[in-house]
Amino acid sequence: MIESLNRDKPWDRFVQEQLAGDLLPAATSEERRELLIATGFLALGVKDVNQRFRVRFEMDNIDEQIDTVSKAFLGLTVSCARCHDHKFDPIPAREYYALAGILQSTELCAGLRNKMGGGGLEYYDSQRLVMLSSTGSLTAEQQQRIEVLKQQVSEAKAEFERVRDSADAEKPGPNGRPLRQLARQKWNRLQAEYTAMTDPAAMGEVALGVRELSQPVDTELRYRGEAEALGEKIPRGVLSLVEGPAIPAIPQQSSGRLELAWWLRDPANPLASRVAVNRVWHHLFGALTVVTTTSPAIRCGWPVPGSVRAFPGARPTMWD
Repeated sequence: MIESLNRDKPWDRFVQEQLAGDLLPAATSEERRELLIATGFLALGVKDVNQRFRVRFEMDNIDEQIDTVSKAFLGLTVSCARCHDHKFDPIPAREYYALAGILQSTELCAGLRNKMGGGGLEYYDSQRLVMLSSTGSLTAEQQQRIEVLKQQVSEAKAEFERVRDSADAEKPGPNGRPLRQLARQKWNRLQAEYTAMTDPAAMGEVALGVRELSQPVDTELRYRGEAEALGEKIPRGVLSLVEGPAIPAIPQQSSGRLELAWWLRDPANPLASRVAVNRVWHHLFGALTVVTTTSPAIRCGWPVPGSVRAFPGARPTMWD
């Protein structure tokens, strides 16, 4: 962001790149690299790799993305509508899941997946990274070694599961350690070698970011926000409470991120412009152009000319 501001990049273009840089045309390889890196905005954040259930892991990540995008660009807490219709703003749960469908149709390339109760390096996924540049292809010898390792990893995992569930699991092995532990160590060692050889980072420059899924989907409404409590499918879309910008039509084969980005940066979108101006003005001049009881300065107790009294004990958030 600092580099973009220093280069006087237009704010609407900056917003577009953060959400859908990978979908924008690039004139040069350097511009393509910059656009891919920009989508790291959607990839950064807390990831609970110890979450054993994949669908919960995915929906929690989507919730974090919705929370970040809505606060950063609209000044709204849309995540409240994950479990129920928003209690204060006119945001129904259906529209939360309309946004969730856009992000569920987007592959999160943060280099991580949920560990599913396992150990070792199972949470690291080398394929979930954005490739920026490549140093070349693998040799025939390396490809052959990868295929051998893939088979060995599968066999080592099966052996560990067999030993773990057997009566001999705690029986001492050749070096005195339990057979269960030795089998696990062998699996971890082979898995680590396989991961290192197939890691895109070992063959070029990579970054955190996002990319389109080959088959975009609409997601289901979740009762009480529970990932497994499925309701009806909700078509991908945006928030209806924002009056002004046209509601974009999302093509069937598109996640909807590009359309969401255009909707956010539309000059007719009153919230996106106000939020950007308010924050810039506050940091430059120490005062807000728009003051409400939910404005950052009010919640944090900072002095604002003619302000409303701050909430006692309020603390700044990452967006203040």
